[in-house]
Amino acid sequence: MEFPRVISSSIRESFSRCPQKFYWDTIVGLVPKGAPSVHLAAGSAYAAGLEAMRKSYYSEGDYDKAIALGLQALIIAYGPHDPEPWETKTLERTIAAYVEHLVQYPPATDHIKPSQGIGPRVEFSFALELPYKHPTTGEPLLFAGRFDQLAEFNGALFIFDDKTTGSISKYWRQQWDLRSQITGYVCGAQELGYNVIGAIIRGMSILKTKCDTQEAITHRPQWMIDRWKTRLYYDVERMLDCWAKNYWPHQGEENGGCTTYGLCNFYALCTAQQPEHYIDVGYDRMRWDPIEREMKDS
Repeated sequence: MEFPRVISSSIRESFSRCPQKFYWDTIVGLVPKGAPSVHLAAGSAYAAGLEAMRKSYYSEGDYDKAIALGLQALIIAYGPHDPEPWETKTLERTIAAYVEHLVQYPPATDHIKPSQGIGPRVEFSFALELPYKHPTTGEPLLFAGRFDQLAEFNGALFIFDDKTTGSISKYWRQQWDLRSQITGYVCGAQELGYNVIGAIIRGMSILKTKCDTQEAITHRPQWMIDRWKTRLYYDVERMLDCWAKNYWPHQGEENGGCTTYGLCNFYALCTAQQPEHYIDVGYDRMRWDPIEREMKDS
């Protein structure tokens, strides 16, 4: 077992939904055997394509080269994933989403552009020291995150993130106004000295016959960031308390989280009296590294 040295939005979300889920995926380091989720494959590939395109175009200005590099990065990132026939987020449809983005937001006229430093601030990362020590190493715990670009819009700085989805609902824009992940990104950029006032989220729905896009602009006043920090510290203290007591509550039993977002990856373990008997059969031992953005053997 290993307590994470870096807390990310996804790690914190896992703990908030169910400490027992956090125990299996982060503390023990388990992932289900088999192919990755088609949703993760498509989302990661779409982001990789846009990142490569933006880095090339906003550095060199060669549009044809930029879109080719973006397409290449998308295909490589999608990998040999072979989704079921009923899935919409196939490689072909993910490429269609990439093309639709270029049609709707050509980089030469896009109203949102990456701010410039040594180069375009695309794929922006941060890591902040938290006022807590790691329970075994004694080193400071970190909170880290990465978003798609530090962007300029109407003379102001925003964090910017691309999101893929199955469909864009009636309240798609409003969902970002209170999203903890977005508040954390704004806080991270501000802590590094950037006068960021909010976030812009650009959504792309990947459907069987079409792709739709929508954009949300949301602001983060200081009182909201302060409230987010208080909750972050509260959650980290709860993580450390669970570690000290070696007790990880099955919170999904109370809030329906075991089935709310599909069947939880650890449903088989939580319904077994002796879950350790099923680990080697159904799971690989790997953990997500929030700094290097990759899965590593645990």
